[in-house]
Amino acid sequence: MKMQREFSWKGILIFLFIVDPIYRIIVFSSFYISLTTLIELGKLDLIVRIGMINSIIAMVVVYIFLFIYFVFPKIEENEHKKSIHTKRR
Repeated sequence: MKMQREFSWKGILIFLFIVDPIYRIIVFSSFYISLTTLIELGKLDLIVRIGMINSIIAMVVVYIFLFIYFVFPKIEENEHKKSIHTKRR
């Protein structure tokens, strides 16, 4: 079976109106809570900043993968059915 990716309008609508808002609420609320807690404690050292940058990069990567998964879903081509169909002709 061959796997291909094809653009999907349904996928982009699901991504924009369901996945994107939920992802943003979860990610930014947790990020904001941890950042305000660290600022209140006064522990905003270099290592904490590097960790924050790493978490932002990870969030962006996950966001890109979610975008590709929903907007360009995999389409299966069933080669077995095609071969049977061509044999009948």
